[in-house]
Amino acid sequence: MDWGGTTAYTWLAFDGTDWSVLPARVEVIIDPDPVDIGTIIKSGQEDQYLKFDESDLRNFTLNSTSFIKAVSLPSHGTMLFDTQKTTPDHAFEGTPLYEGQEIHIDILLAGELAFLPDLNFNGFTSMLWRASKNDIWSDDERVKMTILPANDEPSVQDFETFVFEDTLVTFASSDFTRAFTDIDGNLMQSIRITGIQSPDSGTITANGLAITWNQEISLINIPELNYMPSKDQTETQIIYWQAFDGHLWSQNTASWAIHITPVNDPPSVSALTFETIEDQSLTEMLAGFDLENDGLTFYLNSSAE
Repeated sequence: MDWGGTTAYTWLAFDGTDWSVLPARVEVIIDPDPVDIGTIIKSGQEDQYLKFDESDLRNFTLNSTSFIKAVSLPSHGTMLFDTQKTTPDHAFEGTPLYEGQEIHIDILLAGELAFLPDLNFNGFTSMLWRASKNDIWSDDERVKMTILPANDEPSVQDFETFVFEDTLVTFASSDFTRAFTDIDGNLMQSIRITGIQSPDSGTITANGLAITWNQEISLINIPELNYMPSKDQTETQIIYWQAFDGHLWSQNTASWAIHITPVNDPPSVSALTFETIEDQSLTEMLAGFDLENDGLTFYLNSSAE
């Protein structure tokens, strides 16, 4: 079965009395069936293995003598081959095919062949292959692969703002959209504040009401948000946030650093009451307080009545 080549046999003839003196030779040439392969068409998902199996070869006339050859390799990814099939005890460990590599059909079917697209690639790619049978090779055929797009999570980046002490900070949509990236081209739809480094050092409100962590805030409502640092707070405050592209939330959490520049606070003085005897001088210690611990100089604002 499936054999091709040359064979022969000899024969004698009998005339009813004698057999022929010399045998005759019959040579039989069996032309092998042509190696019949065709185009293989596959589709898969972005960032996932596209696996091949024996069903991809089912319609082709191959036999136990057959080899499969990678004539060329696809762009935008890597063809990988593992001599073992994936099982619960064996994860796929494919090694890259090289151009011109030949794999016997038995080894191919005992293992696993897969195409791994480049990260975030989607679109069309292809490669050329051929097969042999009884030491005769087919013409080149093509493996056509379509990688379907999948929505990727957006990413967000850190940014910073500089303000003066005791200043109300109003959120700006543009600060967040500039720090937003989506490889699929989706636009930022909303954000959520996931926390603040020092919750007791300030308050985030929306229209005067304190927000809750992870509350979704649409892009158009971001300007309604304000952050008010605690009075006299001068330490940098970190607000943590994520963004939504209409399909997925960002894969990471970014920070908004609010750097607070100190400003000089006016000192305060204490009201004091002194008593003395008429026509005698009075010496007393005046009391005052300065938040920045600057030295205080006291001036007479009005004369005693």
